[in-house]
Amino acid sequence: MPRLRFEQLLGLYRDIDFDPQGNQGSLNLLTVEQIADLQLIESDDSACEDANLSVLSDPSTLAIGQKVRVHVGSPRISLGLLVRSVDDLLKTPEARITEPAAYFVVDGRIEPQTSPTPTTIAAYRKVLAIVALFSKAAAYLDQTRQELVFVHEGKVVVPVRYDVAVLDRISQAAIDALLENFKDDVHQDQKLAILENAIVQMVEARPSPQRFTYILDNLDALLETVRQGYRLFASSFSYTKIRGEVEAAKADYVAKIHKTLIDIQGQLLGIPVATIIVASQLKSSQTCGVEFWTNVAVVAGAWVFLALLIIAIINQWVTLGAIDDDIKSQRQRLEKDYAAISSQFISIYRGLANRVSWHRKALIGIGAIAVVGAFFATFAFSQLNTAPFSCFIGASPITQNLSKPKPLPAMPASRNKAHPG
Repeated sequence: MPRLRFEQLLGLYRDIDFDPQGNQGSLNLLTVEQIADLQLIESDDSACEDANLSVLSDPSTLAIGQKVRVHVGSPRISLGLLVRSVDDLLKTPEARITEPAAYFVVDGRIEPQTSPTPTTIAAYRKVLAIVALFSKAAAYLDQTRQELVFVHEGKVVVPVRYDVAVLDRISQAAIDALLENFKDDVHQDQKLAILENAIVQMVEARPSPQRFTYILDNLDALLETVRQGYRLFASSFSYTKIRGEVEAAKADYVAKIHKTLIDIQGQLLGIPVATIIVASQLKSSQTCGVEFWTNVAVVAGAWVFLALLIIAIINQWVTLGAIDDDIKSQRQRLEKDYAAISSQFISIYRGLANRVSWHRKALIGIGAIAVVGAFFATFAFSQLNTAPFSCFIGASPITQNLSKPKPLPAMPASRNKAHPG
């Protein structure tokens, strides 16, 4: 005959109205399975011993809808636990370090699969997660005695003792935050060592029985100590790596900043050609002939060059803005993530910002020189060509004046007159 299972007992416990005191109650028979389980318990010695449950009336007369008195004791421990309260559950062997696989709590009718999870059980499971984390930081966990043992300049024992009153007041948010710090495997050994030191420093001066409760009541302080310790470790551990990354970023930014001028280097070399040299190529023109229109083409070319140069300067200005924003973002991230050592690298970012500022001023200067040069070439054009506006509108007064024949000047009268013979 198969052994009795705890699930069968749960089917009975759920419908028992337990007396406030003692080990008796009234069972409401609602299913055929309940009657079969009771008859199995009454007829099989092993099942009776495992269940520690008996009907106080004649089991042969059981029927659905009947209410019978039963004696309910604790079942075999390996089968499961029947307890009056969560406090009683915590008093069972190893229950403070691991949740029993099968149990039924009379107060609240709680079992492992109860949904939604009662607040006390949710807090209980959070504490078990903390115990599991602490066991990794401790030298070892004595499961029989339910004690965490730390070896840190001596032996520090933290008995795992807590009750429902503690569960009701713990900060589950603080537990979640502490557990979150240990989710990834990065520097896991160092984090656990920091946690060990923090626990020992927190409890070593307190009486042994109060230590674990004191930790649970001060999880926020423990969390802050762990975070500070890890930040200090990360700062010292990462200094060389961070410096290398900052230096590499500096070289990359310097190259990008310099490239803003290198990209328009061809245009920069064309500034003298498009301004001063252009002015020197202009020829004096008194008519609207070939020389005039050649001068117009030369000056127009200078202004086209200026327009293209201004477009290139604006593009490089925008590029410098993007680089500057990236530099500021990198600096802010460094100051946030590595505050302890960020001051040692601020000068690098300040130098990059100054370099960006200098290149912006250089672009302004280049644009100003090009504009002045173009205006100079235009001024030279206006001085070398007589009434250039008239040529653009089709009139040519200069040509018209030159085409009219000028009258010859009057000859003066001869001073030598003929004398009469």
